Amino acid sequence: MLCPNCSEQLDSTEMSNQKVLHCKNCGGNFFEENGINRVSPKDAISLTKDASNSVVTGTPKVCPKDSIFLHIIDSDEAIPHDVTLFKCPKCHGIFAYPDDLIKFKKAQSIKIEFFRIWGTPLPSLKSVLVTTFIAIMALTVYANLTNKALQTTKASTIIGTVKFSNKGRYVFVNFTTSIPYISSILLNDQIDHTTRIVSLDKQAQTIHFGIISNVELQHGISYQLILNDGNGTVFKTDEKPLEINE
Repeated sequence: MLCPNCSEQLDSTEMSNQKVLHCKNCGGNFFEENGINRVSPKDAISLTKDASNSVVTGTPKVCPKDSIFLHIIDSDEAIPHDVTLFKCPKCHGIFAYPDDLIKFKKAQSIKIEFFRIWGTPLPSLKSVLVTTFIAIMALTVYANLTNKALQTTKASTIIGTVKFSNKGRYVFVNFTTSIPYISSILLNDQIDHTTRIVSLDKQAQTIHFGIISNVELQHGISYQLILNDGNGTVFKTDEKPLEINE
């Protein structure tokens, strides 16, 4: 597969558990769907260090996987105005120049850290993640859920206001907890009678946010938040209807 920028051969590598097609000539990188959101700033920097030249061509960019033209992502509040990212309309992969990759990850990290320091939930995950190509968030089905002591507790004693927003087929959730917890959300579809659990934070946090895809809001979805202190104690909130706040 060839680099969308300089047409040199791409090398397949893995960074932050994400598959990346990397160009050692110009330093460009093609990420699979949602990969650019998940790669760490440190790994992003390492992806830009071995470029042998800094060529940036003005030719149309072609997806290395699907051989169709990439589109510039615009009107996305997560992307700084001086950063250009290219998206494949078919596989939703993202191509980034090395400098733009660093700028994007730096801006993303600064924004998240700001809200963490001030102890405030993000006003919208759309301001942090490139939402136009977010993949289905990893679903963690707790096979041994019934073997753990699930303790239903009043949400007001642990959890702050839970906010939901949506964009297209994605639902965004954010809330705070009084002490750090590992968090997930259980969704019940009242029409299809299906249940799924989506992991929100795999490390204990006091500020929680996540993205849920393929939510049929017209089905009357209800939810429960599940909090794990990491020591075997699990709390589950009462079931409530999922209502969009903004």
